[in-house]
Amino acid sequence: MGRVVNKKRGLPSLFYQTLFPFSDFFHISKTHFKNYYLAEMPTPAILVVRIQILDPAFDTSKGWAKWTKLHFDDLLSLGPASINSTTQFQNLKAATGKDEEEGDKKVVESRFPYFNIIELGNLDVLTSKPYLALSRAKDLAAERKEGEAMIWDVADARFAAYELVEHRKAGGEVAGDAVAGAEVESTSRLVAAEIFSSLALEGAEESFDACAKALRELGTETRVMLRVGRLYKLRNETLNPVPVLESAPWLGLWVVEGGEGLKEVVGKMPTIRLGEEVVEVRWGVYGVGHKAGEGAFV
Repeated sequence: MGRVVNKKRGLPSLFYQTLFPFSDFFHISKTHFKNYYLAEMPTPAILVVRIQILDPAFDTSKGWAKWTKLHFDDLLSLGPASINSTTQFQNLKAATGKDEEEGDKKVVESRFPYFNIIELGNLDVLTSKPYLALSRAKDLAAERKEGEAMIWDVADARFAAYELVEHRKAGGEVAGDAVAGAEVESTSRLVAAEIFSSLALEGAEESFDACAKALRELGTETRVMLRVGRLYKLRNETLNPVPVLESAPWLGLWVVEGGEGLKEVVGKMPTIRLGEEVVEVRWGVYGVGHKAGEGAFV
C-alpha cells in the first residue's frame, strides 16, 4: 500500500502531522463549534392562536378577558428567553350572519374572533416541560386545582407555529413611511397576509415585498402608516398534538398606525403575482386587545 499523501499540501500525512500536530484538533474544534454552538442559537418565533368562545356567557361576563390575563401572566413567568410578549387581537374581518351564507372561508373567519400572538424567544419553548406544564384550567381564582373544568370546555382554539425569517422596521423599503399629510391615529392594528403558495424563501420574500407595496399604496385611502413588517415560515412540526387550523406556509405581519376603513381597503387588495404565477394571499385585519410583556408585539 502506498503512502497516504495530504493532497492539500502535497506532503506525506505522517510528515505533515509531525510539523502540524494540532491541525486535526483545530479542524475538530471548528466542526464542533458549527454543529453544537450554532445549533444552540435560539430561533425567534411566534405561536398564533385563533380562538372562538363556545360559551357566550363566559365572554360577556368578562370571564374570557380575566382568563386571558391570567394565562398571559403564566406564559410570561417563563422568562424573556422563553416568552417575550403576549398580545390578543380582535378579528375586525369577522363575518356577519349574512356573510356566513356567502362561503366557507367567511364562516371560518367569523368562527375565530380572537387572534393571539405569543412571541417566543426560542421555537423549542413549545416542546419544553415548563411550557407544557402550564395550567389550562378554567380557573379564574388562579388556584389551578386539579379536576376543574378546562378552558377547552368554553373555548375552541387552533394553533400554528411560525419561525421568524425577516424583520424590517419602519422607514425601510418594506415597512414604509407615513402617508404624506395624513393625520395618523394612535390606535395600532395588525394586518396579516397568509401566503399559501409553496414558495422557496426567495419567492416568499418577493411576495412579502409585493404585499407590503400594495398595502402601502392603498394606505392613502385609509391614512395608515406601516410601522414594522415581519415574515414568518410555518413550523407546525414543533407543536405537540393540538388542534391546528389550516395554516399558510408563509405569514406576513405588519403593525400599522391609523387606518379608518382599513378593513374595507384590505378587501380590495390587488392580485399578488410573481412573474406569471398568481400567489394566493388571504388578508386579515385585527384590532389590539390585551397585551403584556417587554417589547409587546405592537
